[in-house]
Amino acid sequence: MKNIKTFKINKWMIFVLLIGIFIVFNLFRDNQKKKNILKLTNNVEISCVDVVKSTANVYYTIYGRYPVNFDYLVEDLKDEKEMDLSTVKRCVADELSQFEFNTRGDGKAVQIIYVDIYGKKQTTEINYSTDFH
Repeated sequence: MKNIKTFKINKWMIFVLLIGIFIVFNLFRDNQKKKNILKLTNNVEISCVDVVKSTANVYYTIYGRYPVNFDYLVEDLKDEKEMDLSTVKRCVADELSQFEFNTRGDGKAVQIIYVDIYGKKQTTEINYSTDFH
């Protein structure tokens, strides 16, 4: 009789242990999914900054200076037949939080500022003469 009670208790202990392992596994998996989503979102932000930088460099090659602000960038390039500005507009509107596009007074450099998915302020600079010469 004692063996039967021990066997039943062991069955319940194994069952509870399996449930615990299942819960821990699911929590770990959910945490990994969240980390992957954050990483992918951060990669999208970085890609969007690269799109803005590339578009600004196209502007520089056409006009010999960077635009005063982002609105001028889009406005002045809208008539360029080769340019599809929908991607750069979508990136700034949808992906880059607190986006700033600051042009240096001489028009030879730009500072791009945004807040990333982690809440950190990110700053990148472009300078056509030092980046490409």
